[in-house]
Amino acid sequence: MSGLLRPPPTGEQWAREATFLLNAELGRREPLILGFRHDGTNWHIRFRAALNSPWVQVHVQNAGNGGLVAYDAANFVSSTEVDCRADRLQDIEPPDGRHLVFLIPVDYDGAGTKILFDGEGDSPDFMSYQDLIP
Repeated sequence: MSGLLRPPPTGEQWAREATFLLNAELGRREPLILGFRHDGTNWHIRFRAALNSPWVQVHVQNAGNGGLVAYDAANFVSSTEVDCRADRLQDIEPPDGRHLVFLIPVDYDGAGTKILFDGEGDSPDFMSYQDLIP
């Protein structure tokens, strides 16, 4: 990811470190799950989208009987796109019950085609997930 931003020519240590941190943030696509809770009725999840991913697909699927966490693009309880351009910090309320919540970065190419970074086909996997157990 080098080459996104170059440090200023002064060579000051704080400027190099700030540039390093900015490049790390600009190179990241995974949404960051900040917290989740169950209030006795509903689930609440707070996440922050990466600067590099203006939209996030919230994909909720049944967790089954436990075991391995496996993303299935065709099997879902709900799957909605969240626009994170105005505010990267988002709160969502997935359905109550035992579910897997996948946060999938989304982008659109120049032709308006939706690109999901879910590891399916040629796209890389930049998903975040949370297993919700009431």
